[in-house]
Amino acid sequence: MRLLIVDDHEVVRRGVRNLLLERTHHEICGEAVDGQDAVEKARALKPDLIIMDVSMPRLNGLEATRAVRSTLPSCEIVVLSQHDSPEMVRQALKAGARGYVVKTSVAKDLISALDRVSRHEMFVPDSFANLVSPAAPLDVQEILQRSAALEQALRESEQLYRNTFELAAVGVSHVAPDGRWLRVNRKLCEIVGYSESELLQKTFQEMTHPDDLPADLAETQKLLDGTLDTFSIEKRYIRRDKSLVWVNLTVACARDANGKLKHFITVVEDISARMRVEDALRESQAELALALESSRTAMFDWDPVTSTGMWNPQLASIYGFNPQATSVTAEEWQRLFHPDDVERLSRQFQEILHEKAKDTFKFEFRAIRRDGELRFMLSHGRIVRDMEGNAIRMIGTHTDITETKRVAEKLEQRQAEHNEAQRLLNAGRHRAESSDPLIPSETPAVK
Repeated sequence: MRLLIVDDHEVVRRGVRNLLLERTHHEICGEAVDGQDAVEKARALKPDLIIMDVSMPRLNGLEATRAVRSTLPSCEIVVLSQHDSPEMVRQALKAGARGYVVKTSVAKDLISALDRVSRHEMFVPDSFANLVSPAAPLDVQEILQRSAALEQALRESEQLYRNTFELAAVGVSHVAPDGRWLRVNRKLCEIVGYSESELLQKTFQEMTHPDDLPADLAETQKLLDGTLDTFSIEKRYIRRDKSLVWVNLTVACARDANGKLKHFITVVEDISARMRVEDALRESQAELALALESSRTAMFDWDPVTSTGMWNPQLASIYGFNPQATSVTAEEWQRLFHPDDVERLSRQFQEILHEKAKDTFKFEFRAIRRDGELRFMLSHGRIVRDMEGNAIRMIGTHTDITETKRVAEKLEQRQAEHNEAQRLLNAGRHRAESSDPLIPSETPAVK
């Protein structure tokens, strides 16, 4: 049987759709958003049965029912209404509906109503079975008008919800307890590479990487058992093009008034870029560990987050310091600096850490070896930053430039001595030239 669902509230349409998909094998051929749309869709799709809301803009459900029955007399109609009133039931049947279901009883009555009406039999709630008995007069139009304000408020609330759902910067979805996608937003479709219609035909199980599925299912089972209300994991989805995308998945439960699970609400954040950075860091750390071990250059790897680092033996030997632990602390390192350089180095260190555009560093300082000898050091290297620009590693070398400094000082001293000798020589020549009798002296001008 081909069904057309008509309601101006998307939440109601989706709720009815999900109920039908879970409990029937009927084909849902379309959805309409108001009475006029229902008439047009009915003429185009020619459904066997229409589930019709009563309170809708443009044409209300009663008017739309009359219009459909006049053009498609074989199409049966079940009216959905929030109004629990015998007169409303009479008006719906008078308009041509074969069944009437109160929205608060949809889960209990809708499937039974479809079964009865599909056999061209009438269905009304048990409390309205005796419709021939007199009832107090009721103005149906007045009821519909009174509900208009409530309907409008609900539409505005629903629009806000829809905008939040669709425009979210992360993937958002509703997932059935068996894993079927029930509702997905555009961002989720973008993350996994499927269109909305394609995604609604799949389950999260078949899209999850096989290595990540057991952990996902284990956490999901805890939600089903009621031992958890929410969980978060990192996992991989298999995209439409068969590539993998890493996501951070957060799952929560939507339950009915009786605590029964209706569906899961999931939030999916694409973390592929972060995972690529972490993979690259892990690879570089392995390479650096090998370099630290095998290099003859004094090298270090520093973690600014934990303020700990690793040295290779060549660097330790420069300072005459052989730490027993696998890492050294900032305090241990600072004790090797000349006291007069500590404050300057600390200030420069903080400046380069927070200058996010900077990815290199260079320090020159004095160190006091464990044996008390004063040495001059040059430290330079690169800064590794995360996606936000925060420094997460510093990799570099230390070079003992003491001999270079001493040679430079000697050269400067010799240059100064040379300059002084040259000055004295020039001065002597000047005095000698001034006292030579063969050199005529200037004669004062005669006035």
